[in-house]
Amino acid sequence: MRIRKLAPSGRVEGRWLCHLEDGTILRLGESEVVAFGLGTGKELDEAELSALTEAARAAQVREKAVELLSARPLSRKELVEKLTTLVKKDDKAPAEEPKAE
Repeated sequence: MRIRKLAPSGRVEGRWLCHLEDGTILRLGESEVVAFGLGTGKELDEAELSALTEAARAAQVREKAVELLSARPLSRKELVEKLTTLVKKDDKAPAEEPKAE
């Protein structure tokens, strides 16, 4: 999979938007861009794409944890529950429409 465009986000400082050939947009931090040596036109094999997607997901969870903890102190259990709910909510596949018979 080739990176079609890599550009800084206009809304969030330090975030980069990685547009892939298939139309997928990955929201990445500067550390991921540097660690993976990303640039427009770079070809990503399946292993790199999988690792990049996982790194983007981990960064998103980290950012959400900081956001939650900055609002109010949470116990470890509360934080884990809120983040687990976030992950499950994002991973749900869209419901299939019933087939007409």
